[in-house]
Amino acid sequence: MKKSLLAGLTAMLCGTTIASAAPIQLSFTASDFFTDPTLPPISGSIFYESASTTAVIDSLTAIDLTIDGYTYTLGEIAFSNGVDGIISVGGILSGVTGLGSGPDDFLLRWEPGVPTSDFFAYSDGASFFATRTVAMTFTDLSNVNRVPEPGTAALALAVLLAGAGAAVRRRR
Repeated sequence: MKKSLLAGLTAMLCGTTIASAAPIQLSFTASDFFTDPTLPPISGSIFYESASTTAVIDSLTAIDLTIDGYTYTLGEIAFSNGVDGIISVGGILSGVTGLGSGPDDFLLRWEPGVPTSDFFAYSDGASFFATRTVAMTFTDLSNVNRVPEPGTAALALAVLLAGAGAAVRRRR
């Protein structure tokens, strides 16, 4: 009992959790668009949960992407783990694996474990822009040092003090 309490407190203080999915950040920069090579690069980050940086997506958690002044929100994107092994993340206007001619739609595709994109494209409503030149970086955020919340630290301290107080009472 004491060992499991101590293990629980240690996990709480260290910020560790038991989970099957790790938080992953995919940062990318797309450049050299086929239809207009003078376009500036587009950079963004997609945050998701997955078993590892080389596995398929379990769920999307956040996005940091602005294209032509339009900032995407999590509710406007979705993902697909294709049967061909290709992962797609994109706007939901034309379906995740499609790209419509409507404004503010994008598509990013890659193969798990391959640090380059298969394809990135977007539509601004008037034109369609695509490239295969995409630099990608995958970061497993579960390995980042975490600082416990003040409330968690206070609760752990209270439990430790209560345990110490109980031990002192037993000795008397």
